Amino acid sequence: MSLETIFYITQIVAAVAVIITLFYVAYEVRHNTKALKLSTYQAVVNSSTEILHSLYTNTETASFYHRCLFNNAELNGPEKLRWHAVMIAVYRHWDNLLYQNRMGSLEDEMWLTYDRTMTHYFSYKAWVDWFTTNSHF
Repeated sequence: MSLETIFYITQIVAAVAVIITLFYVAYEVRHNTKALKLSTYQAVVNSSTEILHSLYTNTETASFYHRCLFNNAELNGPEKLRWHAVMIAVYRHWDNLLYQNRMGSLEDEMWLTYDRTMTHYFSYKAWVDWFTTNSHF
C-alpha cells in the first residue's frame, strides 16, 4: 500500500469521525435542552407551590389574603404594605413565567395554564386596582 493510499484512508476515517462527533453533539444538545425544560418546569412548580403554601397552611395568612381580595379598602397601613409586597412577588413570578415562555424554556401549554390563572385573578377588583397603580413595577 502506498503512502498516498494510506493518507487518503486516514482522511476518510477522520471525516467519518467528524460526522459521528457532530451527530453526537447534536444528540447531546437536544438532550440537554429537554433536561433544561424539565428543570424549568420543576422550578416553576416549586415557585408556585411556595407562593401558595402559606395560604393553605396558615389561617391568618389566608384570612389576610381574603380581606385583601374582598375588603381591600379596610386594610390598615401595615396590611397595605404587606399586600403590596405580595402583589410584587406574584407579578414577578408571572413575569418570570412569561419570560421563560418567550425564551423557549417554558412550553406554551404550561404557560397557558398560568395565563388562565392570572386572567382569572384579574377578575378581582383588588388585583386590577393594584396593577393600575403599580404597573411600573
